[in-house]
Amino acid sequence: MGHFRNMLLAGTGSGPGAKSRLFWGKIRRFYLGHFRPGYVESKISLRRGECLRCGTCCALLYACPELEDLPDGNTRCRIHEKRPKNCSIFPVDQADLKDRDLVSRNNGERPCGFDFDKSG
Repeated sequence: MGHFRNMLLAGTGSGPGAKSRLFWGKIRRFYLGHFRPGYVESKISLRRGECLRCGTCCALLYACPELEDLPDGNTRCRIHEKRPKNCSIFPVDQADLKDRDLVSRNNGERPCGFDFDKSG
């Protein structure tokens, strides 16, 4: 098991309340991605920044088996070009970033590279 996966098992996202929230987040993103594409498009249009390849979003609730730890501290997805919709739309909105912060890598010292335009 990689360093990142070990860290997640001991992380702040391991309590029962956090797990419920992370589970709901997965269901929410599935629903939005498949049944509310207009909402997703409107929110993603407000998204700024880029992925920093920390891998935290790939470990919400459980660590994705396709996530690979790299020697430089980053991660990579082995199926990036064919990843599920839940992955390709993340983060949809600020709620997803709050979920991500529950299992934040390095105690939040490396924030997500994405943020949302607050004016929209």
